Amino acid sequence: MSSFIIREFVPERNPDELARMLPAFIRIWNSPENLPFVSRTMCPCTQSHARANLERHLERGVRFFAAENSSGEILAILMTRTDHCTGFEFLNLGVQPEHKRQGIGRMLVKHTMHMAAQEGYLAVEGDVFADDIPMLRLALDLGFTPVRMEYGARADGTAMVRMKRRL
Repeated sequence: MSSFIIREFVPERNPDELARMLPAFIRIWNSPENLPFVSRTMCPCTQSHARANLERHLERGVRFFAAENSSGEILAILMTRTDHCTGFEFLNLGVQPEHKRQGIGRMLVKHTMHMAAQEGYLAVEGDVFADDIPMLRLALDLGFTPVRMEYGARADGTAMVRMKRRL
């Protein structure tokens, strides 16, 4: 397993973090290995769309957590959304293809689950496309259970599974 640290990025407040996060976000999200599992449309994320999402994330309750190696390279990004009425939700997890299967995604999910519990949330939820077998396995291994299915969620007709774990 690679050596890495996990930290929260707040690009809306810090231009330096925006400059570091933007190229990593686009590279991770648009990789052919990740795109079908992070986009309902299956269309690549443009730089202007990614920038707008990173610059306006706080108003929507979105938070970004990244795993970085010792040289500061962003290896993976996990997006969450928190709302005291609707709860704690995982939005997307993307790992650079060359760093997959090293436990980085698992550690990001565990880190944010721990943080959710510390912030008083009683459960975490997230959507996983039904054909994203590695993410489904990860969620099941971490104690998530399927609670609902949204058929035809992705542009190609693939279903989405809503997963939930009580803390």
